[in-house]
Amino acid sequence: MATYSGKQFKVAVGLHTSNLGLATLGGTMYYLRVDSINDIDFSAGYSTAVVERTGQRVIRPSDHITAHSSTNAAGGEYTWAWDNYVPENEALFHALITSLTETADVTSTEKIIGTAATNTYDTGAASSFALALQILSPDASKGRYMYGAIVQDMTMSWDAGTNGGKMTTSGTLYSGYRPIIYDNSGITVNATAVAQGGWNLDLFQMDAITIGGNAVICKAFSVTISNPAKRVGNEAITEASPGSAGVVFGQPEEYMRGGLIDVTGSITVKMDDNTIDLLNNWQRATSTAILFGDHATIGSATCHINIEGAKLTGFNKDYAAEDGVFIEIPFQGTADGANSLIDWKIT
Repeated sequence: MATYSGKQFKVAVGLHTSNLGLATLGGTMYYLRVDSINDIDFSAGYSTAVVERTGQRVIRPSDHITAHSSTNAAGGEYTWAWDNYVPENEALFHALITSLTETADVTSTEKIIGTAATNTYDTGAASSFALALQILSPDASKGRYMYGAIVQDMTMSWDAGTNGGKMTTSGTLYSGYRPIIYDNSGITVNATAVAQGGWNLDLFQMDAITIGGNAVICKAFSVTISNPAKRVGNEAITEASPGSAGVVFGQPEEYMRGGLIDVTGSITVKMDDNTIDLLNNWQRATSTAILFGDHATIGSATCHINIEGAKLTGFNKDYAAEDGVFIEIPFQGTADGANSLIDWKIT
């Protein structure tokens, strides 16, 4: 019996160019190289119940009831989480942020506004924001394939003491379509890394970091964008190869993205004349713009993140650091009407 190390498994992700709900492999896949791999979370994927019945004092085997079968997805939801990923491929990073923010061209100036639309993705229709995930197993017959996947949250962080100050990401993929266990021996993955860009600048290259318009000395910044998706309805669809190629019941009719789009994060800055009074901004709920990037003007930047209506949600001083007193300031983005919740340019 073969024994495998977790380090032998690989993960590949890419935009899923097949119509939503069609399992057919489509689109260019890229390696998402993390230090450790999680399996797909199947726990919310099955309709199960334990129904206790009289007649004896212990649970019978038949008291465990499931609607899941080889042809029934049972209305499931599935997630896959990644952590500590330092982007090394421009196309993969842009695919992730495209799916998260529903923006077609993330290489230009983009923003999410207060009146952001509620969107639905219909099964069988083309989608520009769905991804495919493959967990490639050294036992090729046991590969994992999640299709019709949406990035529902992602954190981008820069820390002077982590990964050389490079942008590090974590996040969650969501799918309402049941994952497939399949033979991954013939899968082609594009391993080409793309040259330097705004997506892989480090903290030490960020020359424009301000809070409330004032320059600050920053040693850590992170921002999390959450844009959840939920499956709606139940539909029988033909699961194309590499799936069963037969009709599978209980698949979603559509996805709905109508929940709260939330932007949260934190910035850790040196305590000085430009930051000490931010305690008042927190206590008075004053909107305080936070800008992080390599250029103050978004059009001239290669990496620029601006939370114009940020509300500070804390003010935590660290007196123990050997490099001086620093303040960790958590925040939440806000916007009204056509005003920007967050705008960014990461080329």
